[in-house]
Amino acid sequence: MVSQLTLDVGEYHVRIVQDPATSINGAELTALKKGSIPVAKKAFENDRIPDTDVILHAINVTHGIYVSHGRQLVAFSSATPIETQLGLVSYMEGTAIHPSYMRRGIYHLVIALRLLMLRVELGEPAYVCTRTQSPIVVKRFTEFRPYPLFEQEQDGSCASVAIELAKIIYTKYSDYRHPAGPHFDANSGVFRHAYRSSMYSQIPFSRDAQLDEQLKAALRFGNGDALLLVAPFDLAVVRRFLLEGLDRLEATAPARDRLLRWAGLE
Repeated sequence: MVSQLTLDVGEYHVRIVQDPATSINGAELTALKKGSIPVAKKAFENDRIPDTDVILHAINVTHGIYVSHGRQLVAFSSATPIETQLGLVSYMEGTAIHPSYMRRGIYHLVIALRLLMLRVELGEPAYVCTRTQSPIVVKRFTEFRPYPLFEQEQDGSCASVAIELAKIIYTKYSDYRHPAGPHFDANSGVFRHAYRSSMYSQIPFSRDAQLDEQLKAALRFGNGDALLLVAPFDLAVVRRFLLEGLDRLEATAPARDRLLRWAGLE
């Protein structure tokens, strides 16, 4: 089990931490909290995001990833393991990248790392999951061929996991809770009122016209609707994300080899 991993990837310093709220010391933790809030608000172009929501998904997590450029925090990501009746789920909880550092490969890297860090500690999960309003995130996640966007196995396990997860995520991993309780539609995978309102000042559409129109029809963004995506864990997809991120960030051979050894992907 690896409680922390730090390494340089190209120009960036990457730190993986288990239980950051308790394993990072006071002054450093305070600085990390202060740094994560503007990163999230800039990433979503939304100053109305509550600070408590940022801290919930950046700091008060079981597993966090923090990416710095020089002394500046430029991205964070988190994931948490959730046990369900049908197996362990890697819940991809929250990611924010400062706009000045988007489209450089950081997103691909942290997608992979936040799944691999749970796998290193706990073994192969059965499923991956995320809840999102972002068509760009949905587009990336399609590589896993998730419910509800792709037809699943006949036993309907992804839908069953989604129904169970919706209650858990609403109760334990949500800063906002609608007065009438959770509203999850298992047929569409839509989580109504997942957030108080839209997380974004402008929805980041994916440029996939069909997907974007599908999400426009399904989600009332202004009402805080989100899509709950669940897919079987696919290590080949995770590896592709990792290698693409390392390539785009121009990771050195030693950094690449260290990460692959840590992840058991040599």
